[in-house]
Amino acid sequence: MKKLIFFMKCADYGCHYGDLFTSKGYIQQIVNELKTTIDIKYWHECHPKALLDLGLDTCQLDLSKEDFSQSYIERDDILYVNLWTAQREEFSGKVGVNHEFLQRAWKKIFDKINSFHSVNLVLHNMEYYVASIDYSFFRNNEKLSMYLKNSANKKILISNGPATSGQSFADNMSSSINALAASYKNFDFICTSKFKTKNSNIKFTDDIIDQGEAVNKESSPRPTCDINEISYLSTFCDIIVGKNSGPFIYCLTKDNLFDDKKIIISFHKRKTDDMLLYLKYKCKYFYYKLYEKNYSPNVVLEVLKEKIQSV
Repeated sequence: MKKLIFFMKCADYGCHYGDLFTSKGYIQQIVNELKTTIDIKYWHECHPKALLDLGLDTCQLDLSKEDFSQSYIERDDILYVNLWTAQREEFSGKVGVNHEFLQRAWKKIFDKINSFHSVNLVLHNMEYYVASIDYSFFRNNEKLSMYLKNSANKKILISNGPATSGQSFADNMSSSINALAASYKNFDFICTSKFKTKNSNIKFTDDIIDQGEAVNKESSPRPTCDINEISYLSTFCDIIVGKNSGPFIYCLTKDNLFDDKKIIISFHKRKTDDMLLYLKYKCKYFYYKLYEKNYSPNVVLEVLKEKIQSV
């Protein structure tokens, strides 16, 4: 049987969860159209739960260090597709990652797969590739279910950890979040990165989501994984805030982007890294160019206060 093996190794930094998710919509199409005729597998260095709902087997790679710098590797009836370098080549002098960039990258990937395996993958519009998650794989989480059942507050999910790619500021926004939580007791402020607080309406995803099965630290930069559960939680939140980190990118799903009642706020460095750039969506989306050099807790405080008051 012909084989198609995707792999992702992000330079010397390991795989980033956001990179997995931004490509997911394209792989979903490929799996749906080709899985009966081509053996499709995916190798990456993140937790195996990260793309569990794709239904793809992971595999061991018989590749050299030099192979990881190649966009494509052809071996008999096996096509290896590098989802890191293949995309980076598509910059063509431009800087940033967004859905328009992904379309250009995946057009070439589709062309390569079509040529090598004699198939006919057709690229759709950008909105088609906003990824979805089959939450039936992840929502049977007892702690999370109990939290959702017992919390009557409005909810704001804040992905306040650092963006591994350096696309935003490193500060965990604790001073801004503590100030807001003290003023808006009718909101739960659910954060992905812990900090000291005396506010009972500040919650942490580590405490309200079962972390799941651990894996060997040598094979994954994160021994446990709740990133899909965080995304599921986001569907119950009125406001989603992030800095282009993995948990935030996992919340940019069809469920959230095409919900006209949802408010999404993004703080990051470059407009061209705005995943919603050029995209048609229904949510109320706000982007702020805020990064290490011009970061201000007061800016975060005022932005979030304004949006909370509108809910």
